[in-house]
Amino acid sequence: MPSPTPQHDLPRVPRLLTVWLFLVRVDDTGARVIRWEYLANLAPSGGPGRAFHPARAADADSAAREAARAQQADRTNALAEWLAAARHDLERLPDALTSDIADSAKRGAERRRLEAAVADNLADLHQMAAVQVGEVRRVGWSHVTPAGPPPDPAEKDSEDISMRLVARTLRSGGWGVADVHAEDRGYDLLAIKGRRQLCIEVKGVWHSASASGVVLTGNELLIAGQMGRDYWLWVVDGCSDGMGKTFGVYADPAAEFAGLTRDQTLVRVPGSVLKAARQEAVPA
Repeated sequence: MPSPTPQHDLPRVPRLLTVWLFLVRVDDTGARVIRWEYLANLAPSGGPGRAFHPARAADADSAAREAARAQQADRTNALAEWLAAARHDLERLPDALTSDIADSAKRGAERRRLEAAVADNLADLHQMAAVQVGEVRRVGWSHVTPAGPPPDPAEKDSEDISMRLVARTLRSGGWGVADVHAEDRGYDLLAIKGRRQLCIEVKGVWHSASASGVVLTGNELLIAGQMGRDYWLWVVDGCSDGMGKTFGVYADPAAEFAGLTRDQTLVRVPGSVLKAARQEAVPA
């Protein structure tokens, strides 16, 4: 008896609906999309907020629409590349799946059926690769006011001195170092050696770190928790002499100081804790 013709069914491609969320900051410099980790720095104020000014609302909406258009372009390009590879693979299936059918008539019929199925799937893929953006709408907003401890007059000088010291120390050890503190990444220096990467938050102390400790923000701790041992806290004290010295380095500070961070937006790490946990060795 002749063997039955094998039946090969290709799954249909489902349509996808995705919700994109953007966090937009609006201030006197304009409106821009920022990372969601910034919310980790906020705490309820307990006081009344202000009304959302119509001009700032319009700026926020415009920034969100622009972010959606950029996301649409990025995803369209990525899907176009994926579609080209999928087309190549799908168009080879009819021959590959029918090559073992001995009867030429049955082989031809099955190939035609598979070619029709491939055409249907490619049509579905083309529709899926056409990324469409629906209405961009605001789902909420908050009025944010400055808070936290008042800045130390020497804090800026300490930051500059300590970052120069850390960058110089790393470069002497063969690391490539980039200053990214103005990019709002949640750390100050990016150091690379071969395949290794360190994301370093630098804290400069004007006098003694063992006496004053350091303060970490919720954003810094959230990024540290995501990066694990690729994130380092580097504490420099004695910055009042214009040079500073390394007090200690701490790999994975989110884990190291986990007991201090619960439900806090600004975490003060006491000097005694820094002294007990410090590592004086520079990463190799």
